[in-house]
Amino acid sequence: MLDFERCTAGLIAETERLADTVRDAEGDAIVPTCPEWTLDVLIKHVGQCHRWAAAAVRSPEPRMPEETEIEALPVPDEADERIKWLLAGAGDLADALRAAGPEHPVWTWAKDPHARFWARRMLHETLVHRADAAITTGAEFLAPDEITADAVDEFLDNLTTPGLAEEGAEATPAPLRGEGERLVFAIRPAPRAGAEFVRAWTVTLTPDGFTVANQPTAGRFAAADLGPRDALLAGDATALLLAIYRRLPTGAPGVETAGDEELLNRWLTHTAF
Repeated sequence: MLDFERCTAGLIAETERLADTVRDAEGDAIVPTCPEWTLDVLIKHVGQCHRWAAAAVRSPEPRMPEETEIEALPVPDEADERIKWLLAGAGDLADALRAAGPEHPVWTWAKDPHARFWARRMLHETLVHRADAAITTGAEFLAPDEITADAVDEFLDNLTTPGLAEEGAEATPAPLRGEGERLVFAIRPAPRAGAEFVRAWTVTLTPDGFTVANQPTAGRFAAADLGPRDALLAGDATALLLAIYRRLPTGAPGVETAGDEELLNRWLTHTAF
């Protein structure tokens, strides 16, 4: 896991990269990976997320901020001012996080009720939406491997959080339960498909839900190591992140799959963010 300051500084850097990605783009361009959004809506969403998290961190006692508090804040209509608004929100969140410190108790929907959760969550929220913006504008999407790998780790960790389930819904939907089937998500050194993994996660489906085992140094793994009901999704850190978030199709260049295709597609369909 990335440390608190790395996440906080990364949040600022990712927001600056997002701003650069959309600065000269048409705000009404449709975001292919979030087709109900335009770029303007994406920027508004990220800026409001930052302000919502800052409100959670600054709350005198742990509480979930009311969305209406944030939605009521004005968002500039003019493109340049909207970019400044986006950057200001990230800066304000970073200030709130640093003032509070990583151990400060806050409301979260996750297992870690401390300010460090929001530093990490908002870093990766911004990272993935920068990928959305890059896909929309045709810009190159590059990020340090340590950040993209941590984003994969955070994604899988969040899926095991009961707080993500809607009220009254099953903590783990039936399609994500099973009888011992395994999904292996692996990072390989780019661009060497078939090379040793540098990191991997194994998800095992059970009758009650699923478990996630983190393997920081996974070594060799081949399709032959998969059982008849197992599946593999692999690539370099960026390709794996985009595939697991469904920003890249599993058949895209740089994305490697093996094993039970139906199992992999079922997992990706029911874990979409």
